[in-house]
Amino acid sequence: MGKPRVIVLYVSACAVLLLVSGVATVYAQDQAITGEGEAPRPDAAPDVGGDAAAGGVAPLDELSPLDAALGHRLPRGFGNLTLGIELEELKERLQQDPSFQYRGDPEVSLVPRERQHLVETRGGPFVEHAVFQFHEDRLFTITLNLNRARLDYYAMYTRLRSRYGEPDRLDPARMIWEDEAVRISLERPLTVKYLDLPVFEQRRRDAGLQDSVRRQLRDEFLELF
Repeated sequence: MGKPRVIVLYVSACAVLLLVSGVATVYAQDQAITGEGEAPRPDAAPDVGGDAAAGGVAPLDELSPLDAALGHRLPRGFGNLTLGIELEELKERLQQDPSFQYRGDPEVSLVPRERQHLVETRGGPFVEHAVFQFHEDRLFTITLNLNRARLDYYAMYTRLRSRYGEPDRLDPARMIWEDEAVRISLERPLTVKYLDLPVFEQRRRDAGLQDSVRRQLRDEFLELF
């Protein structure tokens, strides 16, 4: 009389095990579909984008369609503030850009020696201070001193590298990305600069020529003695 009872108990135990196994399988499939409970991969890149309101890294702008069509690797400036625009255009764009607290003409100055305009303005949550330098009435450099309470050097480096690849040049003080038209540098402690390379090279050639002329005039003057 005891044997049938053992068989019944054995069958019941098998049924319970099958039921539990089926539920576990369905739960695992559901987790795989929804992505819930998935542990991060060790090789996954850190998320440094973040939400601006949560203090993450402010997003950098993608290449414009024209830059992409021309094969440019780097953007021509920061957001809508593109190298080469005129002073009045920059002032209009600054007033519409939430990254800056531009107040108008009081923040525009003239460099007497070079007769070139300079625009300095405070920024928003992520930019503490910005400087825009002009050459022959065209925007030549953009310097952004970033807020170190909200951003850090490694986060900016990671962001720039993810967009533009490994730096073309680097040293302990800065990292540089450049193509035929633009140089972007990340400098310590936390500054990003955009430079119009053709204009920079022209200014350097002009400076060399001026030095040569000054030396020649000096030598000619000394010949009078």
